[in-house]
Order: sequence, then structure tokens, then C-alpha cells
Amino acid sequence: MRFPFIMLAGLLLSLASGVLAVGQDDQGDGTQEASEGTGKANDRPYSIEIIEFQLDASDGADLSSDELIASFPQMKRDGKLKRAETIRFFVSDQRVSFVTFGKEISLPTGVQSAGPGQSAARQVTQFEIGTTAEAKLVSAGKGQVSLMLAYRSSRLADESTDSPGVVILSNTMETELVFELGKTRLLGGTSANPNMYVLVTVSQ
Repeated sequence: MRFPFIMLAGLLLSLASGVLAVGQDDQGDGTQEASEGTGKANDRPYSIEIIEFQLDASDGADLSSDELIASFPQMKRDGKLKRAETIRFFVSDQRVSFVTFGKEISLPTGVQSAGPGQSAARQVTQFEIGTTAEAKLVSAGKGQVSLMLAYRSSRLADESTDSPGVVILSNTMETELVFELGKTRLLGGTSANPNMYVLVTVSQ
């Protein structure tokens, strides 16, 4: 009479083990879904490309943002772009990245008079010019990212530094935009003289 009892106990133990296994599987799936919904960072870095350029005359004055972006490759081939500069850097999901590219230049700021029979001495001041960018990126899913970007640039209006009337052009832009990966957006620009435009592309 022990055999039926042993068989019944084994059957109950098997059923209990099956229920326990199913419960563990369900709990594991729930944990995975919860971790996916907590905004876990993507380990693969994103590439940020920033292009600053000027156009001959007022070629871009009457163009919309989309038209300017669409015509950019053709204007580049036609040689209508001036003083174009491209910077590229990487940033990880939910992280901050900072880059700076520049140089120090000497600009004349005056002339110091000397005594009789002596040559006047030219006074110069050191200036730093270049480009800086700071970005924080958060993946928004479905091929989109939210990008907080601070962009600053300064450069000479004329490459010559011998003239006492040297002009330094400076631009500052800070914004937060949603980007589709691989799609270029216009960060900002002006049609004033000299004109200036900045394009940004985020890819992975």
C-alpha cells in the first residue's frame, strides 16, 4: 500500500516544482521589463557632428531651415560655402561630453611712443579663439534622442592680424532639441553680414 502513497507524493512534488518554476519565470520577465522602463543607459556612444559655415552674399537669406539643409550639399559642391568648419565628438547616453578646439593669437592693440630718435613699439595682446561644445544626450527611443547642446565659437573676420582694426566674430547657442538619428537639423543662423549658419547631426 505504500506505492500509491509514494506515487501520489511524487506527483504532488512534481506539480509544486512546476508551479514554482513558472512563478520564477514570470518574476524574471517582470524584472527585465522593469529594468527596461527605468531608462537604463545605452552603452553604445553617439556621434555628434557640428558644421558652422558662411555663404557667399545672401544665398541663404530667403531659404527655410529645410531648404537650407537640402541645398547644403549642392552649395558645397558649387563652392558657395565660406569658412566652413566641422567638429565631431562622441557622447554616451545620459552623459555629458565637452570639447574645445582653439589657438592663441597676438593682435596689435596700440603703439607705444618712444623718445626722440627711437622707434615706436607696437603693443600686442593675446587672444584665444576657437570652438567649444558641451552636450548632454538622453535616448528617447524609436531612433530619437534629446540633446542639450551649448555651442560657442570665435574666429577672425579676416585672417590677417596685422591690421589695427581686427574684428573677431563670436557666436553662442544653447538649446535642447529632439533629433532623429542621422537627420540633420539647423541649430541656428543669421543672414546678417557676415552671415553664419550651424548644422547638427546625431548618429550612432
